[in-house]
Formats: sequence, C-alpha cells, structure tokens
Amino acid sequence: MVRYCNKHEHENTCILAPCSCPLLDCNFVGSAWQLYSHFKLRHPASGNTFLLGKPFSISLEKSQRSIILREGDGNIIFILNHFNERHGSAINIVGIAPLGSGTRFSYDLTVKDGDTSIRLQSSVESIRKWVDCAPAKKFLLVPCYYTSNCGQLKLDVCIRAEQSCSRSSGNNMKFLFTRAD
Repeated sequence: MVRYCNKHEHENTCILAPCSCPLLDCNFVGSAWQLYSHFKLRHPASGNTFLLGKPFSISLEKSQRSIILREGDGNIIFILNHFNERHGSAINIVGIAPLGSGTRFSYDLTVKDGDTSIRLQSSVESIRKWVDCAPAKKFLLVPCYYTSNCGQLKLDVCIRAEQSCSRSSGNNMKFLFTRAD
C-alpha cells in the first residue's frame, strides 16, 4: 500500500508505470515491458536494433528529428533525439522507462571529421512518454561543418547498461574534444 503523501514518487518510479509508444500515430500505453513487446510485434520495421555495449553507427538526415533504437536482447526502447540549432545539431538519447526500472544506462555519442572528433558520454534519462521536441537537458552540440555535403551527420553510438543501483541524480556528463596529430 502506498501512502498518499508518497503517491507522486511511486507513480514516477513504479516498474508498472505506464509508458507510451514513441510513434506519433500510435496510442499504445502500457508498462515498459509491455511497450517493448508491443513495439516489437506491431512496429517491427520501425527503429534500429542494437546490442548493449556494442558500438554502432547511425546516419542522420539534417531534417530527421529522431531515431528509435530497440535493444535486441532486452526490453527497453531508446530515442536518439536530433534538433537543428543555429550553430549545429543538438543530439541526445533518452530511454522510455519509469525512473525506478532498476537498470541505469549510459551512452557515448561520437562525431568525427577527419582527424577531429567530438564525444559526449552521459547517463540516459528515463522518460515515460516521448515528445518530439528539442533535447532539454544533456546533449551534444555538433557544429554545422560536421554535416556532409549531402546533409548527413554520421554518429558512432554505444549504449551500455550500468549496474542496478538506487536512484541518483544522474548528472554524470563528460565532453571529450580530441585531435589526432
């Protein structure tokens, strides 16, 4: 039994909290596990499948707002958000799951241009409903000149599961700017 004064915290952290399908034309709502099953069965051609801890590459079109990422062995859906800013592209990754889902995830985003690269290492923010809008908190800002002549931005991505742990602030963020000589 949940006390009324703890109702809001319970609703945000309960593993059975409702999560929404990230496709804008789909109204499905269910637990994170049900959402993953729904997405795999009803939208098998939507999203890119990947394996945790294994780096993979993605190309974004300049006008492309998001890419759905479906973890192949697990039960979580991630969204790679992309928003064009005046000085470049703002990119981050969120996971569709309640805050108390147990496993925390982190990710690396790397963009290369010849001998220069920009990299963000961050923890994945958990959300229950994805909204098509600019990344609000943690994001990688990629300058315009990293976009190819045909309007594509190539990213190297790696999403990892961290150990199960109690909730923390998750303000774990690193920026690495490197230049190979």
